[in-house]
Amino acid sequence: LDAVSEVHAYSIKHPECFKSIHPNKFIDNLVQAHDERSSPLVLLKDLKVRYKEKLGNTIDEIIKNIDEIFNKNTINELNAKFGMQPTLAHCELWTQNLIWKEHDKKRELAAIIDWECVHEGNPSEDIAFMIASSLSADDRHQHADTILKHYYDHLTELLQQQPPFTLQQV
Repeated sequence: LDAVSEVHAYSIKHPECFKSIHPNKFIDNLVQAHDERSSPLVLLKDLKVRYKEKLGNTIDEIIKNIDEIFNKNTINELNAKFGMQPTLAHCELWTQNLIWKEHDKKRELAAIIDWECVHEGNPSEDIAFMIASSLSADDRHQHADTILKHYYDHLTELLQQQPPFTLQQV
């Protein structure tokens, strides 16, 4: 999570970094997947069949709003809607994209790989993806506030000032 803070701090301090990123590559891929009625809709329908009792109503609501969810303008306007400065968003920040090394009998992050979906995004994207893909549901519920506070405190320390968004917004 500290590495996420570091990437976000860098992009806040150096907004020129966004110039080298294709502005809509990530969004184009999402929209294309939706237009082809492939992965998101198929996955949602499969989840509904498997977990109808627990997720049925939630998935119905997502499917009902899928055109808005996968609308380029909706995604591009998220930061403005919530009054947040954009950060670099990796978009696939899960354990398989983290390379570790051992140093002084401790594991340290050596690299983050697979940057093909990087985009000008919302800081919550990477945090949510990392938490959802790395922790059990019980651990997420039990530790979410602590994790978010750690992220925000570390980001504040790196920036040496308050971030351009609040902990509540994250």
